[in-house]
Amino acid sequence: SRVQARLDELEGRLSETARRDALTGLLNRRGFEERLEAELARATRAERPVALILGDLDHFKTVNDRLGHPAGDAVLLRIAAVLEGVGRRSDTVARIGGEGFVFMVRDADADMAFELAERARVALERAFADEPVPLTASFGTVAFPADGTTAASLLETADRALYAAKRGGGNRSARAAGLP
Repeated sequence: SRVQARLDELEGRLSETARRDALTGLLNRRGFEERLEAELARATRAERPVALILGDLDHFKTVNDRLGHPAGDAVLLRIAAVLEGVGRRSDTVARIGGEGFVFMVRDADADMAFELAERARVALERAFADEPVPLTASFGTVAFPADGTTAASLLETADRALYAAKRGGGNRSARAAGLP
């Protein structure tokens, strides 16, 4: 019936909304984790690599404190656009926290992940160089299966790499391979 078709359509839209970040329209953590699980299953079957790049803005709190939350939201929208423009169309970009973003890159190894992280880092640095609060980001990169074989282990290792980049002063990328 037409009513059932309309209900199915609404349910589909609500389900999609639950997986998207309200501000940027990127996948949110839930949507990203679902896509990552599916991609890891595919990569395992096909024996193909997958890379993850975890990014976090450096000193984003300064933007909100000095310019206010509406300005912070505008910055996050610009960052989402910059990040979406850096990778390939098949790459997934998600916002997984206040100022945290992640890429999932199909058929990419550790070197490719690091190159993309550096492209993203430089693109963000250039995009915000002339702003009242110049923004930069730090990135941690991992590759499946070399750096982990589950979503949880990959994200945990990417997080450790990200914090190594932060400890190094920020505005840099770090690979899982270089971790103690």
